[in-house]
Formats: sequence, C-alpha cells, structure tokens
Amino acid sequence: MSTSRRSRWGAQLNQTVKAIQEAEAYPGPSLIIAYSPCEEHGYDLALSHDQMKQLTATGFWPLYRFDPRRSAEGKAALALDSRPPNSSLAETLLNEQRFRRLNAQQPEVASALYQAAEKELKEKYDFLSLLAGKAEKSAAE
Repeated sequence: MSTSRRSRWGAQLNQTVKAIQEAEAYPGPSLIIAYSPCEEHGYDLALSHDQMKQLTATGFWPLYRFDPRRSAEGKAALALDSRPPNSSLAETLLNEQRFRRLNAQQPEVASALYQAAEKELKEKYDFLSLLAGKAEKSAAE
C-alpha cells in the first residue's frame, strides 16, 4: 500500500507541510503531486500564488491527502483539504496563454469545453467529498 498527496507548493503552506510530513512518515512508498507553473503558461510567475489559489477554488486542482493507516483508526483514508468549487473555471484558465489561445481561435469550442469541465470538476469534488466522508458538496447543477 502507498500514500499519495496533492498539493500546491506555497499556495496553502500548512497543507503543503502536512502533506510532506505525512508522506515522509509513511513506512512505504509515498507520492506527492504538486502543481508547478512554468513560464510557458504565459503569465507573470510573480502571480503564481494567486493562480494556484484560483485553480483550487475552481476545483481544477483539489487538495487532498490519502493515508490508508487512517482506516485502522476508523477514519476515512482520504482527507479532502480544499473547499467545494466556488470560482469561475473559464476566468481562471484565461490567465494562461494556452487557454487564451484556444479562446481566441475557437471561442465557441472553448466556451463549451470550459462549461463541460466546470460541471465535471464539481462532480469530481462531490466524489472526493464522498470518499473523504464529508457532507459538503459543490453546487453542481
């Protein structure tokens, strides 16, 4: 069995530190998946902190930690650290060049994709919430 964590370096420091500590303490393989912006995203990297916060607020990058040892304590093995999506995905994605390019070249396609993705992200959050034993749900349509 292994553990996994999903984090945003620096955007939510306590969650990041907790994820690293739990991964290091686990007596076996651990995996940490972190969102890592790069200059190819096409925005000022000084704004990375804000972009990472927005990506989490949209549900694009949910924060969670999985530790199978929690099951032995009667707890859910998955700990969901982010709140339900509550921000516009399209608005946040348009901060990045790769998405602005699609929006400029094929606005109808982009709009349809953003809407479908936003719905899917809310459903994904609800599923993660269920696995984490939380009652908190997104405002999925």
